[in-house]
Formats: sequence, C-alpha cells, structure tokens
Amino acid sequence: KTGGKAAKQSQQRSRGRERTKQQQQQQSAESDHESDAAEDIIPAAGSTSEPVVALSGMHSDVRAHYAAVLKNLKVKCLPQSHDWQDGTTHVVSESLKRSEKTLAAMAAGAWLVSEQWLKDSAAAGRLLEADAYELDTAENGAITDGAPMHWRLRRQAGLTAEDASSAPSLAFQGFRVVFYGKGSSPSFDTLVKILKVGGGEVLRRG
Repeated sequence: KTGGKAAKQSQQRSRGRERTKQQQQQQSAESDHESDAAEDIIPAAGSTSEPVVALSGMHSDVRAHYAAVLKNLKVKCLPQSHDWQDGTTHVVSESLKRSEKTLAAMAAGAWLVSEQWLKDSAAAGRLLEADAYELDTAENGAITDGAPMHWRLRRQAGLTAEDASSAPSLAFQGFRVVFYGKGSSPSFDTLVKILKVGGGEVLRRG
C-alpha cells in the first residue's frame, strides 16, 4: 500500500510540473506576441502610445490632403478644431505660431513638427521619426527659440525618471493658480486649458 501511495503521489507531482511548464510556455508566447506588436508602434515623445496627429493652421484642401495621407499610413488624425484636444501627440503646422494649440502642445510635451514630416512620410510609405522635422523658431520671436524641444525633452525625461515624483515633467506641474482680472486675449478658458494640460491646478478666478 505504501508503495502504491508513493507512486500515486509521484504521478501527481509529475502532472503538476507538466501543467506549470505549459503555463510558463503560454505566458512566454503571449509576452513575445505583445513585444512584437509594440515594435510596430512609433512612440511619441514621452509616450508609449500610438501617434495621434492634429493639423494646425492649414487651408481646408491642404488639411484634407494630409488627413488622407495619415489615413493611408494608418495613423489617427484628429478632427478639425482650433482647440487643443487631449491625447494629441503631434501637432503639424506650416510654421511655429503662438496659438492655443501650440502653447498647449508645449505644455503637454507633445511634438510640434512641420508639414514636411508628412510629405516625406507619404513618400516613404511609413510614418518617419519626427526629430528632423521639429519646429524650433517662431515668427517674430513670438515663442522662444527651441522651446518646443525643451518642453518635449522635459516631459520625456520626467516619464523615464526612476522617481517621477521628484522630476516634474509637465510645464505647470505642481502649480496652483489663482486668476485675477478680466483678461480678454487670450481668454480665461484658454488659459485654464493650457494650465491644466501642463499639469497645473486652478484654485479659483479672482
């Protein structure tokens, strides 16, 4: 009886080891699949998500053309809007101008790139890396030279820091703001949007 019991226990242990091995193999296969899928995604600055592109300051026919380009490249293009839309990773514009969308993009650490990025991507048949197309100089000095890259790299550094809490990454992270006065341009709503996009908090409006 003792021998039979020992044999039974041995068989149970053997089956347990086999199940464990199968589970490990399945988990390894799933991990490899997820890794392969991730390699097909071009990460945006400071982000591991798929690119989400907004088009800014373009005539309707030009906008429609680039929207079609992005669709062919299987890249999400946001609907036409003069306002900043959460989730945007890249803003494409003919030039760097001081606007809500531009300021919000910098506050969020998103890319600000020229139209040439989409032209060359269309010719290549794939979405190219955006580094060589980053806008850095504004018309009439309305935005400090190099500001888009500065805020994008700050955002990226904050996300990759070992202790993210000690490395603020957004332009207004940690700011708690009270607004006073009756500003008209830019509007209060615009200022609040930019502040919040950049990680700030509005306490009240005076």
